[in-house]
Amino acid sequence: NQQVFVNLSRWIDNVFDSIWQSPQELNLAFETRRTAQEQEELQKRGKVINLGVTSPENQAVILLISVNQEADERMGVRIQLYPQGNQRYLPSNLTLTLCNESGDTIKSVQSRSQDNYIQIKRFKCQRGFQFGVKLTLEDWSVTEYFIV
Repeated sequence: NQQVFVNLSRWIDNVFDSIWQSPQELNLAFETRRTAQEQEELQKRGKVINLGVTSPENQAVILLISVNQEADERMGVRIQLYPQGNQRYLPSNLTLTLCNESGDTIKSVQSRSQDNYIQIKRFKCQRGFQFGVKLTLEDWSVTEYFIV
């Protein structure tokens, strides 16, 4: 199982893999209401992730990653998870976990019955920092890997 890393530093230069779409392309309407200054400072991209057969109606979610360049050369990163399509809420007990490069949990949050999104609090890191974002629902899980 080879790990493919998404290079977030390239996002600052507006270089994105095609699988990562803008909030507008993903119909995350509330994300388009940011001020022009906020839009310029942040690069946001999302990816649709199917939750597998354990979820009702084979539900999918949107993993949204926001990055920005800090004044001190570090990068700011925020990780959010939203329901996709006409779903109003995330499935209950969906876990969003931030892991270090060894796979150890740094932070984790779990959805409740009526959460319309969950997030890992924004953090700052040095360029070269590697991390994983793991989604878990019952006995299903998937991990996306990133390098800053």
